Amino acid sequence: MGFRTGLQVDYLSRAECGSARWAGVLGVATFDATHAALLAADVPVAEIGIPILGASANVCEVWRTERHVESGQRARVRYRRDDNVLFGCITLPETDFTPPVAGANRSALCAATEQAYREIFAVLNAVGFEHLLRVWNYLPQINVDTHGTERYRQFNSARRGAFIACGRDVTDSRPATCALGSETGSPVVIYFLASRAAPTLIANPRQISAYGYPPQCGPRPAFSRASVLHEAAGAMLFVSGTASIIGHRAVHVGDAAARTRHSTFTRESCSN
Repeated sequence: MGFRTGLQVDYLSRAECGSARWAGVLGVATFDATHAALLAADVPVAEIGIPILGASANVCEVWRTERHVESGQRARVRYRRDDNVLFGCITLPETDFTPPVAGANRSALCAATEQAYREIFAVLNAVGFEHLLRVWNYLPQINVDTHGTERYRQFNSARRGAFIACGRDVTDSRPATCALGSETGSPVVIYFLASRAAPTLIANPRQISAYGYPPQCGPRPAFSRASVLHEAAGAMLFVSGTASIIGHRAVHVGDAAARTRHSTFTRESCSN
């Protein structure tokens, strides 16, 4: 899933990850305990509290390039970049944002999400990688209702607010994105890829763009169905975590097999 001199991604077992060379690695996402070799190599690591179903070994997601890389950190965002692409990650425990910091009518999740995105945008502006390509958001109890609404809707509201507060357009420059649930008690973890040049954003003709959902759907998510990174070595397509949706409505509710088939077809239509 990459090119000889461009961005690549590999999925390695913990043993393979521990013996890998880190010279061209931009960043890593782990789904269990982080291997000591990663910490020693000054590699940004997104530590995600979520089990991989059916996996026979612990898996690391490794983003790499054959170009020279440089590491950095600003506030709580750790990042690594080559001359065209940047990998970054941030981890924020919601316990850092309990009232009165969050406020009686504002959840700790909202406060953590907004702060995370503010710090992400500050890094991108500072280093000149202003265009988000793909973002992975992990938050615990994603479908639980608190403060009068679902936590996923709280997250969408806070993310959109951060986009607007940081001068980001929520209709013309949305990255490909997914938001997923993680283990109860886990922190909010966000990792992302960004580039110097704007990606091509792709809509899906079978779906209303997420930022155009009607009001009854709640706070409008700030993401595109897919984005394309263009490099001299070729292009890479990033597809969002699109569910089984036609228009703005979920279909095949209660039928996991049908939802999976529909979602797969939807992803294919994004790339055509």
